[in-house]
Amino acid sequence: REKMALQKYFYRIIRRAIFALVVVFSVNSAFAACSSGQIDVNGNGTVCENAKFTVSAYTDVFSFSLAAKGEFYVNCGDDALGIDSIDSGYTMEALNDGWVKINSSTSDAKLFTCDWMSVGNQTIQFGGSATITTTTYSSTRSVAAISFYAGADDAAKAANAATISSVSGNLSSMFPYIPANSQTNSQPKFYETFRNAGMTSVPATLFASYTTPSKFMFEGTFRDCTSLTTIHAGLFSGITGSVSTLFYQTFRGCTNLEEIPTGLFANLSGAGSYMFYQTFRGCTSLVSIPENLFSGITAPAQFMFNGTFQGWWNLKSIPAGLFANVSGVPAESMFNATFYYCSKLASVTNGQTSTPYVPASFLSNIGTGDAAIQVKNM
Repeated sequence: REKMALQKYFYRIIRRAIFALVVVFSVNSAFAACSSGQIDVNGNGTVCENAKFTVSAYTDVFSFSLAAKGEFYVNCGDDALGIDSIDSGYTMEALNDGWVKINSSTSDAKLFTCDWMSVGNQTIQFGGSATITTTTYSSTRSVAAISFYAGADDAAKAANAATISSVSGNLSSMFPYIPANSQTNSQPKFYETFRNAGMTSVPATLFASYTTPSKFMFEGTFRDCTSLTTIHAGLFSGITGSVSTLFYQTFRGCTNLEEIPTGLFANLSGAGSYMFYQTFRGCTSLVSIPENLFSGITAPAQFMFNGTFQGWWNLKSIPAGLFANVSGVPAESMFNATFYYCSKLASVTNGQTSTPYVPASFLSNIGTGDAAIQVKNM
């Protein structure tokens, strides 16, 4: 063990020396015009940018993946040994004050790793922006524009994300919306971007600039964030309209989430298939649902609320107006398993004991009978 530790020590010392040489030869000496901590984009102080997003993590190794074309900047901190990647489709250039420029020429996912001499509280800053080029964002549903659920395998991904203690800033400023008429894949996706992350809250500014939704945009974004207790009401406030699969498993497995804020989906309207598929499944600490959570949803769609609140063991009642603005006959499996395994929903069952159903009166003008919402007791 001591031999391995010594080898790791010398390996990191060599890497840091090499990285320092890169800085010496790559950085123009005239960068005094940029303030401390700013990104000296051109290396001569003529263009200065601020960091757009920050991750705090307790670790000695931290990975992230990028799946977008563009010019990005990363700063792993003064004590970092450097930043590595074994993937292709990019170039790296050392800038001032620990900043590294990453020019990404493809939208294929690329894994990068920062490392430090010892475990500690690390701060990783990000800047730059995706650019308007063909297929700027990955067209694949299961690839995120940026992700911290990153590593060689699922175990490594989970362990990496778990080191995150907090995040701040605005990802939408790094991965902007690009009009569909100029791009084939115009919207970024945040598939499992923070899955299993250890932060306790999410800032309202995270997706602040987005107004147009896209399919699978927030699929599994905060899935299995078991330390997450607080969601800001304005997290999705800029997004209007609707689209299928938008919040597919977004907060699934957030077992310590204490409250769904009123108005979380306030500006959504219309309907979309699978739009809230298992969005809050397994959020076992939640005990209530805001009555106006889906106030903008006005039409039925297939599988729209499939498993949305499944597994809420402590839920005892459902607001009477939860789906009050939805009109029309329920679409195929629209309410399938919406409240499955919500075993304390005695106040809304109709007396059946094996697979009770929410009474038709709860559904208002949506429909009648047990084709609507099914509740299965454990």
